[in-house]
Amino acid sequence: MSFAYRYLCAALAVVSFQFISPSLSHGKETEEAIETKAAVPAEENGPTTEEDAEQETMTERSFSWIVDQRNAWSNRLGSLGRNIDGFFGGKEAELSANGSFLKVGLFGVWRKEEGIDPEPRFKFRLDLPYTQDRFKLVIENDPDETKTLAEKNRNRVLKEDETTNTTSTGFFRLIAALKDWKLKGDLGVKLEIPLDPFARAKAEKEWELTDTWAFRVDESIYYYHSESWGHTSAFYFENAISDHWFFRSKSEAQWVDSRDGWEFAEVLSLSQKIDEKRAMNHQLGWLGESRPNPRTSAYFINTTYRQRLYSDWLFLESTPELLFPRDDNFKPNPSLTLGIEMIFSE
Repeated sequence: MSFAYRYLCAALAVVSFQFISPSLSHGKETEEAIETKAAVPAEENGPTTEEDAEQETMTERSFSWIVDQRNAWSNRLGSLGRNIDGFFGGKEAELSANGSFLKVGLFGVWRKEEGIDPEPRFKFRLDLPYTQDRFKLVIENDPDETKTLAEKNRNRVLKEDETTNTTSTGFFRLIAALKDWKLKGDLGVKLEIPLDPFARAKAEKEWELTDTWAFRVDESIYYYHSESWGHTSAFYFENAISDHWFFRSKSEAQWVDSRDGWEFAEVLSLSQKIDEKRAMNHQLGWLGESRPNPRTSAYFINTTYRQRLYSDWLFLESTPELLFPRDDNFKPNPSLTLGIEMIFSE
């Protein structure tokens, strides 16, 4: 964790420099900017131009160091994936591209009554494509089955590149089509202390209702040693409104034996692609539970904004939210989550 925080804190310190230094972000200043600087008298620029230049140089060096370190660790991660994949899957794997990644987020959450709390986030995936083909070995962590519906649905959702599984070790993966249903099965061990063996089966089917509307069903049954048996059903109505807008209605129910009851969620979301670097997602949701009797547990409304700050591996993200929990008589509980995410990958 100290390694991740070291680089993320350093990156956060120079993020502002990204916005004030066109030479770093775009390679060179515009002619208009150069002419404007030349037209301003030296007194207005300040008497310590040499100190300013030295400070700018130090900032550039700091950011260059972060970039170099990030690239070096990304290469190590890719090499690790290739070496392990090559050991099980053959020499071909050692020469191919590897999709392993580590995502580290340094976030802070402000709540009205509790102040600011740190919220570190980590996601890891070791990509073993040749090993999966030969031995059906999978690697993943942070599985959705071990989360509550509130955790799954209130978390930020702008994760276009997180469509893959991420840190538990498993084997025996089956993907097949049975009467147009996509079936998946996993056996393995979730990587945590102590190790958590699991088994699960999933089924998914999608119907295209119109040119833009689709209906999708996801069913899963699973067993985790730490959670016992569980089952999740999810129904989606989705509409690709345009190239920049996407609507989704999600109805979900989850039962976990260790929690002795059902959880329910109904979430409406509207995603907006602003441009190639920025996107937003707006959510309105209802959460329910079956015990001690069927009832509403909370309402929530939030908006997540995500922006690419540098290249394709440094992101800024913020989520203001209003939560109306039963435990507080459905009074509004405002919060603001703000942070940066760094992605280590080749």
